[in-house]
Amino acid sequence: MARSDELALMFAKPTVAVHRRFEVCRAYFMEHLTAAAIAERFGLHVGSVQVMVRDFAADPKLDHFFVSNRPGRKTSPKRQAIAQRVATLRREGKTLGQIRLCLQEDGYEISESYLARILREAGFSQLAQRRLPSRPGE
Repeated sequence: MARSDELALMFAKPTVAVHRRFEVCRAYFMEHLTAAAIAERFGLHVGSVQVMVRDFAADPKLDHFFVSNRPGRKTSPKRQAIAQRVATLRREGKTLGQIRLCLQEDGYEISESYLARILREAGFSQLAQRRLPSRPGE
């Protein structure tokens, strides 16, 4: 396998936060560099390097410290269960109000706006408006 300067640069100047934390700790513990030297190498503040090293030394579990925390909401089994139940009920032709009542019977208390968003994200269109039967004499 060929070595390239581009690949080597990925290790010298990591762009991913988890990789940068790893390289900072490796430089501190393996290469015995000072926090100032590491900060200059990676373009960080000295205090940031000290915090990374301190946090890793306090809890040196690799599977905890070198994990990427993605922004945004995390998946939830409850949220997924609700979405699956909503999809099943809509396939049965139930209206938004009927679906909400079924969910309440199942123990899920959600708003109509949240329910509408679940349906929209699942690709369901709104049901056609039902016309009220005409009154006698109209």
